[in-house]
Amino acid sequence: MNPLRYAWHAVLAAAVQWIDDQCARLAAALSYYTVFSLAPLLIIVVGVVGLVFGSGTAHTELVEQVTDLAGPQLGGLVNSLLAAAGKPAEGIFATVVAFITLLVGATGVLVELRRSLDGVWCIPEQGQAQASWLVKAWQLVRTRLLTFSMLFAIGFLMMVSLLLSAYLSAADRWVSEHTGGWVAIAQVLNPLLSFAIIMAFFAGLMFGLPSRRFSWRHVLPGAFVSAALFTLGKSLIGLYLGKAAAASVYGAASSVVVFMLWIYFSAMIFLYGAEVAWVLASCPPGELPGSPAHRAAMQRARHLAIDAMEVQRESDVATGDRPREALAPQPDVPGAPSHENPDRR
Repeated sequence: MNPLRYAWHAVLAAAVQWIDDQCARLAAALSYYTVFSLAPLLIIVVGVVGLVFGSGTAHTELVEQVTDLAGPQLGGLVNSLLAAAGKPAEGIFATVVAFITLLVGATGVLVELRRSLDGVWCIPEQGQAQASWLVKAWQLVRTRLLTFSMLFAIGFLMMVSLLLSAYLSAADRWVSEHTGGWVAIAQVLNPLLSFAIIMAFFAGLMFGLPSRRFSWRHVLPGAFVSAALFTLGKSLIGLYLGKAAAASVYGAASSVVVFMLWIYFSAMIFLYGAEVAWVLASCPPGELPGSPAHRAAMQRARHLAIDAMEVQRESDVATGDRPREALAPQPDVPGAPSHENPDRR
């Protein structure tokens, strides 16, 4: 089968699924959650990076990267949030409350992103209607801790980015000094480095956040598509935001509105990459993506996911403690997420 033809059909099928799954609505919800999670997210990422580079350097570098990526208005917003959030709490009680608020706030957007990916990939939601309050509390804490760990991965990725950027800058200076000003190495490697970091970030979210994991051979193409569209589209997004009337209409709140719009467009791009991964994972062997057999397989997976949630709710009400994995039918689609680890929720 021609790889280019297969890829083209996968892109078209993903676009259809993107519309059917109402990903624009999911992206709007993500942008709303991100507004309230932004400050805690920034504090944690700066804290992780600051362990190696120092908090001042981490603060400066994060603002510079956001400015390069999303424009000076959002860079100024990040700088203001970090400056306001950098004041330490006084007293043990205030510290504990601040930490809990930080945990809940920082993980809110990641929990919502996890639910969005579960919906896109037809992963049934696990019901616990009759579970004890201790079980429900533990599941809530466990979900928050799992998503909280993703923040450290984001901080680690930023550290790698800073280290590689510093290395490339040093290499560029050395080459310039010894070759009479030749700077082609930086012009080639810096965009490639930026693209690789964005792709790694998207791939990490697609692989680590959902309740069940997809194979890397499906996640990586989806992350590649998202990173490519984001890299190509960020200039267009910046141009649109620069021409938008948010600054004049919303006044002092214009930075927040621009931030929500930027997250909205970025989330739509990310969810399209997730749809590409789902299309590749659900396509039967020997079939083209979007073919009648493939569409039937995706519809069957979606109906089974809905039936699974209904059976789980009914079993929770009827028994409360019977094994849900035995009661609920699971999507049986080629390449679908593994069901060997029922504790990942």
